[in-house]
Amino acid sequence: MKLSEILTPIWDTETVYGESLLMVRDENGLAAAPLLFEPVEILSVTNAAGTQHYEQGKDYVIERNQLILVPGSRIFSFAVKELYPAEGEKGKSFAMPGGYVLFSEGHFFHDRQIAVTYTCKNGGWQGIRPASAKEKLPRTFRLLEQGEPLTLLAYGDSITAGANATKHTDAAPHQPSYSELVALGLEARYGSKVQYINTAVGGKKAAWGLEEVEERSVAHRPDLMILAFGMNDGKTPLDTFQAQIRGIIQETRRACPDTEVLLVATSTPNPLLTDERAKFWGNQIEQRPYLDALAAELPGVAVADITAMQQYLHSKKRFIDTTGNHVNHPNDFFHRLYAQFILGML
Repeated sequence: MKLSEILTPIWDTETVYGESLLMVRDENGLAAAPLLFEPVEILSVTNAAGTQHYEQGKDYVIERNQLILVPGSRIFSFAVKELYPAEGEKGKSFAMPGGYVLFSEGHFFHDRQIAVTYTCKNGGWQGIRPASAKEKLPRTFRLLEQGEPLTLLAYGDSITAGANATKHTDAAPHQPSYSELVALGLEARYGSKVQYINTAVGGKKAAWGLEEVEERSVAHRPDLMILAFGMNDGKTPLDTFQAQIRGIIQETRRACPDTEVLLVATSTPNPLLTDERAKFWGNQIEQRPYLDALAAELPGVAVADITAMQQYLHSKKRFIDTTGNHVNHPNDFFHRLYAQFILGML
């Protein structure tokens, strides 16, 4: 897939590139999955790697916005009991009420998903859209618009580290993470040389981000920092989380006063993981107003509301279609949406 296709915003297009689905058979053996929009024409259906092509009528049919497998289809499908086993296995599942959710890192789920490219009528997206951050991030825009070099730092947890993006799992098509796609998109749009640095680490909270700020932020003297904690902070009190994010910004600016910050309101975990044993769900969906308050308080700070974008997305599609590990990481398609949203602001 070309970079221009990867970065075509899903909310403003007549062609959707590589929308991901994972097929699941119900108790009657039927496997159907919803596309985000109703297709006008299917251009291709492949495995997520793009190496296997499937045929309409032979492998699947389309009914309105539903892709449905036909008998004998070559497309992989899970049985419900495989995705949601009754008994858990350490390292391979997380608890949900009444059972377990299958879990795997690497490219396990990617290998079993498909990618659909199709045309549709533009205007179907009714969710949040990115708004320009030019007023909030004037120095960043000035550097870019003048074609000057820009140092872009990505700092956060596993999602920002690139978890389950295929470049990081060494699987075709080797798509970069959302933050690297932002760097590539800025270079393509403005012609600036973007120095991209990623110091994010999986499993970390904002408290760790504050502790490590000298080495992982200040040392790189960023012009723009994408600051994206929150997924692992579901049990952190909201005012504490806000204070830690404020601290990262302030400590960075003591040494680098010109650094501007794009805060990412996190995506949320699998909605089935409400069992306390899963230790994922908490107050993630409530974090955004606390980030908005920081953007109102501090100059040079903007917020990318990925939380709201994902909420709308999952009103039309299932979590299983956009996940890389079935728990909390995006797949390639969702990494692209992250990047599209942030680039829409920049």
